[in-house]
Amino acid sequence: MKLTEDIAAGRSSLLKVNIIDVDENILNEANRLILHALTYNFGSMDSIIISTANQLNKQGKDICVINLDKSMISAMNCEQTKYNDTLKNIIYSA
Repeated sequence: MKLTEDIAAGRSSLLKVNIIDVDENILNEANRLILHALTYNFGSMDSIIISTANQLNKQGKDICVINLDKSMISAMNCEQTKYNDTLKNIIYSA
């Protein structure tokens, strides 16, 4: 519990996180992406994660989604989203 609180407060030396506001661009992209949810078998939160990464990469930030979910990886391949397949320990990028 303390580790989680330290990470969220920016006090952890192990892991740094930034809280990102979900804006209209992210929601619009997620809305478009969710149309493919049945094809790739992923959920609405996955579409928001993928869309957030894509929007931040478009802004010049180097974002890589760390994931091992095969359905989400399929969607990220389709969207050309940079991700790390933790099972194979390989980074894929567009």
